Amino acid sequence: MKSVEGLFQGGELRFGRREKTWLLVLVWVAAGLWGHRVFVQPRAEAARGAHEELREARQELARLEAQRPDIRVLEEQIRSLQKQVGNTYQQLEDLEKGLLYRQDVDLLLERLVADQKKLNLRINAVEPLKDSQAKEKNSFYKRLFVEVDASATFEQLIAYLNVLEGQGPYQRVHGAKVKMEKKEAGTEEANPRAVILVESLLADTSEHRSDQRKRVFSLMEDLSVREKKDPFMARERPREEKEALDMSLSGIFGAGGVLSALIDGEAHQEGDLVKGKRIVQILPDQVILEQGDQRYILRERETAGE
Repeated sequence: MKSVEGLFQGGELRFGRREKTWLLVLVWVAAGLWGHRVFVQPRAEAARGAHEELREARQELARLEAQRPDIRVLEEQIRSLQKQVGNTYQQLEDLEKGLLYRQDVDLLLERLVADQKKLNLRINAVEPLKDSQAKEKNSFYKRLFVEVDASATFEQLIAYLNVLEGQGPYQRVHGAKVKMEKKEAGTEEANPRAVILVESLLADTSEHRSDQRKRVFSLMEDLSVREKKDPFMARERPREEKEALDMSLSGIFGAGGVLSALIDGEAHQEGDLVKGKRIVQILPDQVILEQGDQRYILRERETAGE
């Protein structure tokens, strides 16, 4: 009680040295608690949050790094592809021996009628149906359809069909229609008449094919590398579709789910190159082509409007 009474002397609050020490300690403790709550604790929470975000970012980076294509694997695939390209190039050169060139249409027609005397045929007409070699310059080959109108006995016509099929690996009989001629009074029975559709493959000159192949094979090699997706690269932007104004679509035909498009008078299928553009899809009403990052649409109504 004396110590407490000693604090109140003369109606005033008086502190001794010990009381002042304890009071100072209390003030420092209160200030420390307030400073920790106001300054230290928010910064500590922010540091913990940043550390957690850094940990998650490192985990995501490790996951993406695991998905990144191995450059060494890609290089090995490129070398393998180059070797395959070289082998394929040589195989094509060997297979093309004996191919007729585009300018040898007259020689092809002579082959088709060469056996008419031997087989006792009567060739009424030989006519190429879709001759577009002046228009089409960007493909390796040209599919030429020739219609042969011949008259003979059934045995002779069958023998002639076998001759046409055996003239080479780049020629085949696409179809034949046989009809009987009407017998007139007082005449002998007429021989059947056949309209034979022959499909032949004509090649571009070897120099032009070589230049074109180098471009096509380099494009194939580039596409094989670009197919390996890199998660660090931005997604591909949607391709803008344009009208293919440098070519005309005459019709789309086919059977069994396989469609062909008659472009500039030449029959083409998916995967063919037409004027530097690759046919990626043939639909019943249009053809979709691609050249690099650009996509083109070709519709039949364009030809009608020209």
